[in-house]
Amino acid sequence: TLWLPLRPAALYEPFAGSWNHMGVVPTAALLAFLLLGVEEIAVTLEEPFTILPLDKACEELRECAEDLGIWREEDEGSSGRNSDNDDD
Repeated sequence: TLWLPLRPAALYEPFAGSWNHMGVVPTAALLAFLLLGVEEIAVTLEEPFTILPLDKACEELRECAEDLGIWREEDEGSSGRNSDNDDD
């Protein structure tokens, strides 16, 4: 990214044939856009979990686990009562 501001100077000579070197600015902008886009893709691939809502997913998983524990306790409590009724 440090050399992107100097890129128009490097493109000045190849665009000598165009009127007033008008192709330098759009070409430099396009190259900057493409290179910075590739850089952003590389960062995303290196750290994919920074863009995922992991905190929300972990919270939902914790709530489901708590609900499962509550349901299991209720189920064990109701089956315990049924077995007491069967003994009578």
